[in-house]
Order: sequence, then C-alpha cells, then structure tokens
Amino acid sequence: MEAERLDLILTDPPYPAEYLDCLNGLAEFAVYALTAGRFLVTMTGQTFPPDVMTRLAHPSMNYQWSMRINLQRVHASLAAQGDEPRQACALVRQGEYDGERVTDVVTPKHVDEQDTRYHEWGQGEDDVRRLLAAFAALGQSVCDPS
Repeated sequence: MEAERLDLILTDPPYPAEYLDCLNGLAEFAVYALTAGRFLVTMTGQTFPPDVMTRLAHPSMNYQWSMRINLQRVHASLAAQGDEPRQACALVRQGEYDGERVTDVVTPKHVDEQDTRYHEWGQGEDDVRRLLAAFAALGQSVCDPS
C-alpha cells in the first residue's frame, strides 16, 4: 500500500481479550496509510476500551472521542461468555476533526441479519453502512485490515 492513500480505516476485530494483540501495529499503519486528517475507527466491545486505546496510542494521532453503536443482535459466542453487548464502542482517532458527518450514537435503521458468509462474527450490512456514511464520502478509499 502506498503512503497517505486511505481516507478511512474502519475495523471491527474480535472483542474477546485473547484478540487484543490484533490491534498491535494498527496505529503505525494508520499513520503511514491515512491521508492527513482522516479517520481510524476501531470497533470494540465494552469490556476492554482502555486496552484498545493503549494499543492505538501514537504521537502522530489524536484521540477524538468514543461513539456508541447500538447493535441489533448479539453473537452467540459472546452471549456464551456472558458478554452480551447491545452496544459497541467505536474509538475514533485522527489528525484534524472537520465535525461534519460524525455523531455520538449510531443506530441501524432496521434489524439487520448478521452476515456470516466470510466470518462467524460478521456484522450486518446496515451496521457497517451507517459507520461508513459517518466517516467517508462516496468514492473515498476505505480499508479494513482485520
């Protein structure tokens, strides 16, 4: 990937603690790949946001805020662990805030079926569509490195 070519990095790695290391190196990739002032949005469950923030710390990126994403369903594996998030956090980091498209709460317009075609923890299309609309414009470059 060429430097400074992406307008958005939007990722939703698995939420359990054993997957936190998946975030190692993500901030360095974002600093390299994002166009100046663009967004890194990392979804996480409600149990480990401080650990996620530690892994995303980088002197060239500014933490902006956390968003709440109202999920319409809970994955069975999370429910089996006693972690039943009806909400997920999106931790937003970037250089310059333009303040135009972003809100504090994202709620899908309708109950969306979980899309497990590619992975057992896949998100529904409407969940992701709402985040994309909040952080990127049509035709911009988006990457999910997870």
